[in-house]
Amino acid sequence: MKKSLSLISTIFVLVLASCSINGNKKKLNGIEITSLPNKLIYSLNEEFDYSGLEVAALYSNDTTEIISNSELTFSNFDSSQANENYEITVSYKSFSDSFSVQIVDSTLPYVTGIRIVSQPSKKDYYVNEQLDLTGLVVEAIYSDESYENLNNNELTISGFNSSKEATNQIVTISYLNFRDTFTVNILEKSGPVVTDIEIKHNPNKTTYKVGELLDLTGLVVKASYSDFSEKTIDNSELTIIGFDSSKAIANQVVVVSYEEFTDYFTVNIIEDKPATITGIRIVTYPNKMTYRVGQQLDLTGLLVKADYSDYSSKEIAHSDLQISGFDSSTAINSQKVTISYSGYSAFFNVKIVPATATVTGIAVISEPTKTSYKLGESLILTGLEVVAYYDDDTEETIDNSKLSITGFDSSSANSSQKITVTYQGYSDYFYVEIVDPSDPMIDFEYKDLYTNDGGKTYQQMALPKNYKNPETLVTTLSADSSTWSNNDLSEDLPNNFRFIYGNASDDGMGSTGSKASPSFYSSSSGGGLKFDQISKGFQSQMFTHEGAKLEVRMGISQVNECSDKVVQNKDLIRVYCFNSVGDILGYHAVEPGEIIKSTAGKDVSFYITESYTVNIAYFEVRLLHMAYKSSQCYNIGISHFNFKSWERA
Repeated sequence: MKKSLSLISTIFVLVLASCSINGNKKKLNGIEITSLPNKLIYSLNEEFDYSGLEVAALYSNDTTEIISNSELTFSNFDSSQANENYEITVSYKSFSDSFSVQIVDSTLPYVTGIRIVSQPSKKDYYVNEQLDLTGLVVEAIYSDESYENLNNNELTISGFNSSKEATNQIVTISYLNFRDTFTVNILEKSGPVVTDIEIKHNPNKTTYKVGELLDLTGLVVKASYSDFSEKTIDNSELTIIGFDSSKAIANQVVVVSYEEFTDYFTVNIIEDKPATITGIRIVTYPNKMTYRVGQQLDLTGLLVKADYSDYSSKEIAHSDLQISGFDSSTAINSQKVTISYSGYSAFFNVKIVPATATVTGIAVISEPTKTSYKLGESLILTGLEVVAYYDDDTEETIDNSKLSITGFDSSSANSSQKITVTYQGYSDYFYVEIVDPSDPMIDFEYKDLYTNDGGKTYQQMALPKNYKNPETLVTTLSADSSTWSNNDLSEDLPNNFRFIYGNASDDGMGSTGSKASPSFYSSSSGGGLKFDQISKGFQSQMFTHEGAKLEVRMGISQVNECSDKVVQNKDLIRVYCFNSVGDILGYHAVEPGEIIKSTAGKDVSFYITESYTVNIAYFEVRLLHMAYKSSQCYNIGISHFNFKSWERA
């Protein structure tokens, strides 16, 4: 019995020893390149050189071990063709890692490095904030010493970790095998931090007498924050240094501080005695600086200021100035004109030219105040100013009575009538418009159509492009296809139809005056006007008809990214109806379920049989809402928009 127990004990010990040995055995979990080769740029047909390469084996017990390069297997290296990002795979047993090299044609420029030219604007982040690369500019440097900016999406970013607080965290920018770095700070503080301050308005008082106290009334200092917001700092929170009124001094710098940021303004400290004039200066010279013999001096435009010992200044009236030196009796190239006031002087130079001069051109420098006329009205030149230029470098305003005016004709409407102004054989021009008071586009009011979910309001367009010559529809009981108004959008935009995007149109005739261009799907994919963004649409031509029913057929050329999942209780498309003067009569709603994937290549048809149908003169078709498939929009192509007038509903 003892022998049996002894044998069992021995076996148990051996089993435990075996388990212990197997438990300590390390298992290879992978490999990792820990140091790249020294050579990463190869010329054509150069041999591969892995000197400097270090690859570590990663084991299950969290230990690592450098593998001898002789034990590694490398993918085939082929340097016969240039490749700026040639990948080489390193294998060890069943695991692999890779790195890239450049294979370059040395006769052509190739990248030799990168550098950060401008760091990102944002340097401070809060915990868990995302990296913002706004402001980052990185250049690729080439072998011929040229360089070019890289797109941020070409860069690899590593090292950014905002999970916890950090100071001067290194963020690495990589492109090919080249790297550069910048640093950021990760802050625990909840809320934005000050990044700068700026004086937005100096104190009202900037001149002090000796012994006076500083007065900050009017001082406005704003702090800029890391979230790009601004806030006005109360003056009680500012630190002010540098003010000293113990003695007179000019331009004393007063420093304003908040946290670690500063800005400054200057003040003047003067003796406590009445201010005295210290000089005069010309702020603005006269408009007229060249004169013909015999002309009088013209000081129009001249601004002169007197400066005082208390650093104040004031404008001097022309009547208080003494003028000397002007003499236009003979021609002179440069004549000094002196201005004097209270014993101080300043001067400017004028030119006197011979009295005889020849006109070399004219220019309309101010158009008439009135540039819009109704039929039958007469031209009014009030506000018109025309200047004649002479060969002696002088100019003068011509009295309107000496001008010849041609081109004005208010007998018929004209949106841009050219009026020619002539004087001594030289001409210039301006434009006026002649309007018909009965034209419905005169004082046209753009009415609101709808407001989207985001609160943006969209308005109707101007009257259709052919509103003066509307198309006449044949009103019939017949199904004859010849009575249809057939409109292919790819051909009729922008000729008869008007493209709409928001409050803009292809011809700028929306309420904003802005222009927008239509886009079409290619004919190879089915064609059609793209309805791929909310508020896109089109306006039909204007027409007349006498029917009680209008039939509309809208051709759906294609439906993209559609899973028949629709926005519930939302109109997909609305067809708005207007009369001949632009009043909104009503609309027909096309619901999302009416346009599904199988609708492509078919018509969406409907009838309008409202009491106002006989007054409908044109349509506007607008995309109001979109159905979705995941995050992709429900894009529709519309190829044609045809309509027909029926006698009876």
